[in-house]
Parts: sequence; C-alpha cells; structure tokens
Amino acid sequence: MGERVTVLRSVKASSVHLLHMDGAFDALPDPVRQMGPWTRMDAFDLSELRPALRSMLASQAFVVIEAHVMEVTKRLLASRR
Repeated sequence: MGERVTVLRSVKASSVHLLHMDGAFDALPDPVRQMGPWTRMDAFDLSELRPALRSMLASQAFVVIEAHVMEVTKRLLASRR
C-alpha cells in the first residue's frame, strides 16, 4: 500500500471537501482547517487519484473541492477497474 489521501467533508458547508495526505491535517493553513469542523468521508491510495489532483497535492499539500457529495468520488478517482 502506498501513500494515503484522506477525504473530509465540511459540517458547515456540505459541498466543501478537503483532500490531504494522511496525518498532515495539523500542518494545513489555519483558514483551510477553519472551514470545518470536518467529517472523514474516505481515504484512497494516492495512485488512485486523477493526475491533476496528485499534482495539486504535491504542490500545496491539500486540495479543496466544492461539489455535491455524489460528485466528489467521480472527480477524485482516475478510474474504477
């Protein structure tokens, strides 16, 4: 198993989702953490994510997605085999 990415959903605004590397939540910028409180939705291997999301995670260590909860998994995963 490779590096894991955690997916959280904001309790304040259910269309706001946060991706970050497992264990890195406390290192996120305060404005991002304060968009919560957060509820854990899921976790994925980094390799399962779309390339654009992997690139964003590599450059800024987190990604905020605003989308209906039903759309989030479709936007995250590169493919379902």
